[in-house]
Amino acid sequence: MNPFEHFVLTRCNAPLKAADTAAEHNNDWLTRRFDLFERVCLPSMQRQLEGAYQWLVFMDWATPVHFKERMAALSVRHEFLRPVYCSHFDEATALAEIRRRETAGRARVTTQLPCAAALHPRMVEQVHEAVRQHIASHDLQRGFAISFPLGCCERKGDFYLRRERANPFISFVSAPETERTALAGLADVPVVTRTRRPLWCEVLQDDTDATKPCGIYWPMGGSSEFAPGITNGFRRGALWQGAEVVRSACRYWFGR
Repeated sequence: MNPFEHFVLTRCNAPLKAADTAAEHNNDWLTRRFDLFERVCLPSMQRQLEGAYQWLVFMDWATPVHFKERMAALSVRHEFLRPVYCSHFDEATALAEIRRRETAGRARVTTQLPCAAALHPRMVEQVHEAVRQHIASHDLQRGFAISFPLGCCERKGDFYLRRERANPFISFVSAPETERTALAGLADVPVVTRTRRPLWCEVLQDDTDATKPCGIYWPMGGSSEFAPGITNGFRRGALWQGAEVVRSACRYWFGR
């Protein structure tokens, strides 16, 4: 048995504030959100090689019934998936739910996972390996974070590698009485950084960031572990790919 319990935290449509509720309840928005969740995020959790975790997916209490039924059916088929209904989503809400579920005497590990994203099949395994290697050398009352800076983003079927230390896939390890989770980020705690391979992928959903430099073009992204559910198999020509590597590198390194 692991000396820790692992909770993956995802905000699906729970509002950050009560005032945000109306926007989150737009039926078209919810339909797109759930489609992306079922097509990209959920399958990436199914593919995890390490299964010792609980996935808490936070949803608004006021979510329309047919979406609640859809989520309930998913949670029956996937025992690691735990829908959590709440009035709003913040660290206090996450902590309250975790404390309902955790076992006394075991350290707590939390990991962020955005709804519009996918994890590499070895992500949870890599988190657990890092915890085992470093848990004895850190003060768990203060806790420590784990960052995998190398990841990618996907936009309209194209993948771009990026390196971001304070990314939205941070993990946090602490004693169970600590008033903090991965949602707090990297500030004011020791950080264990590991870079081996891209372990996360963000999906850019619209054109609002079409000119934003999101990374350096990754020709192999379309055949990577992140591709299932994201791409339709379309492959760019070699000339376009070569040119995009140069263009994207210039945008990424010099366009900020």
